[in-house]
Amino acid sequence: MVALGGRVSNTANTLLHLAEARGIPIVPFAFLGGAAGRAYTRRDWRRLNAGLDASVMTQDAGVERAIEIANRLVVDRVARSFGALRDPQAFFVSYARKDASYADATTSVLRSRALEVLTGDGQARADQTIPGFDRTVAAQERRVRGALEPQLCTQSMVL
Repeated sequence: MVALGGRVSNTANTLLHLAEARGIPIVPFAFLGGAAGRAYTRRDWRRLNAGLDASVMTQDAGVERAIEIANRLVVDRVARSFGALRDPQAFFVSYARKDASYADATTSVLRSRALEVLTGDGQARADQTIPGFDRTVAAQERRVRGALEPQLCTQSMVL
């Protein structure tokens, strides 16, 4: 959404607040003041968009760069959402009895890295969850596999 001016007591201000609440990227050109000027001053540009020269939006010449600015806002938003994912600190290891030696090796590697490991029915109840697990599984699985495979391949295991 690109915003230029707009009365602070009318629809423009309401639309800008709704867009902010929904996380829609807004390019508020502040040089005309009004609702767009207020939207510009509400945002912490340094923290949320460190690589963007936000002062461009205070000049009328900055309008020519509206698409470039909008693209940067989207890229920064996506980067923040992925950056918020932390490495998991707890793992649940499920295994068949015949794979116990592989599971033991896996849990040993995880515990050696000061990570919490839950195994078996006695340690995890059905109502327990690992915080953030549903958001991080796909992203973290590749990292964990990459970190564990070299160590597990060097250990001798009978499967």
